[in-house]
Amino acid sequence: MTCSILIKSFPKDFGWLSYCLKSIHKFASGFEEVVVLIPDDSDLPLTQERLVKVHEPPSSGQMHGSGYVWQQLYKMSADKYCNSDFVCHMDSDCVFTKPVTPGDLMVYGKPLWLMTPFVDILPTDKNLPAHFESIKAFSGIPPEFEMMRRHSQVIPKWAYGCFRDYVQERHGMSFEKWALAQPFRGVTEFNFIGQFLHREFPNFIHFHDTRFGVPESFVKQWWSWSGLTPEIRKEIEEILA
Repeated sequence: MTCSILIKSFPKDFGWLSYCLKSIHKFASGFEEVVVLIPDDSDLPLTQERLVKVHEPPSSGQMHGSGYVWQQLYKMSADKYCNSDFVCHMDSDCVFTKPVTPGDLMVYGKPLWLMTPFVDILPTDKNLPAHFESIKAFSGIPPEFEMMRRHSQVIPKWAYGCFRDYVQERHGMSFEKWALAQPFRGVTEFNFIGQFLHREFPNFIHFHDTRFGVPESFVKQWWSWSGLTPEIRKEIEEILA
């Protein structure tokens, strides 16, 4: 079993990305490769990672709108860029906080996937109703669970192609075309593929309902749109010291 780490980034997040990569070098072991996707009109001097430049429209430098959708589209095409059996997704504004191997992110050889009942958390987050409606519009089924609970999500490489085939069959168009036609907050990629795998391939993922406890986390996430403040830099540098 092999596992890649995949990060989709862009120039405004390169400061965050540097900390993410430092955390990988310090804490991560046993991963086959680290793949970093960036827009083809940017550059980044990397020595230990594999850099892949991908095409995005000029407007995609924005954090939200079409730029954020393109980030999700490339994540759902991870199989085209990674060579391993599994893909571990990280974002630029995430760091590993302790030693981690691919096996730590799995249960009995299956990727661990946390899920929380929507009924328990809808009142707690103003963005969740939009996620609920977008998942229902995507699949035609009201979702029971929210599946974007935390980062370092691991997904089998074969799952991405199955997911894109499902979108083509259900919507009569590619995932790219469908996603780009959606309104703001109309795409929630890990919810989409998580719901799909939970419904169609439940025996290949270890789905864990957080009502029964939350397993140990190896990642801390900030929000890149808030900026790398001196306080955040100090916190990250203490983790990486």
